Amino acid sequence: MKSIVYWFAVLSIPSLVLADSMSGTILHSPQAALFKLERPGTWSAGFTYEREHRKIRITNVRTIEAQRLRVTLDHAPVPWLALSAGAGTAVAEIDGREGEYGLDLRFGARIGVLEHVLEDSPVRGRTQLIRLDATGDYRWAGSNFSNADFNWQEWRFMPSVTFLQKLEKAYISHVLYPESTALHAGMVFSLMDGRYDGSSISEHRNFGLRLGTDARFLNGWTVYADVITYHASETSLTAGLKRQF
Repeated sequence: MKSIVYWFAVLSIPSLVLADSMSGTILHSPQAALFKLERPGTWSAGFTYEREHRKIRITNVRTIEAQRLRVTLDHAPVPWLALSAGAGTAVAEIDGREGEYGLDLRFGARIGVLEHVLEDSPVRGRTQLIRLDATGDYRWAGSNFSNADFNWQEWRFMPSVTFLQKLEKAYISHVLYPESTALHAGMVFSLMDGRYDGSSISEHRNFGLRLGTDARFLNGWTVYADVITYHASETSLTAGLKRQF
């Protein structure tokens, strides 16, 4: 844990030095800079694909590989809060045995904790900032086998640091050029349990590291990808597409 804190501090130093050395820029006031996750009242809809490779305990340690495909709906009721919900299908494979397709559900929230503006330059037509977010979600899925029922649920807490760059529309030459790009890095705390063939299951490792990115375009589309690593042999990949309306 000390090494993780050390690396976060090291990665933060260049950004803070950059902010202090900027010249010819106009910084947001604290009231305008804080908690800017989304424009209030916006809605987004899209789809998400997830692929997981985890180890779980069912009397002994077993390997589960799961795939999920869901339709998602996001809403930002206030600037510092983004809510999300999704429903779709999931299929699991345990030690090489594949189950049937079942239901998948997800509910989540992202809270803006703090922002630090690095640059806000009308001359360059761009804004750069670092933001601290706190994300949490609940996921439930089922994928039964011919001789056993299998369902599992997971609570996740994911604090992260985001570096974001946004361009003014006048400086974007093509509709396919991203209006904003973001890079996320943080930690994941997972609590998984469920039932398989009448036995309880639990996660093998509940701590991981997360790295993700997203790009938003002028036509309202956003593409995103996310990777979580619990161990060299335990990873989770998420990719999706959504559109704001």
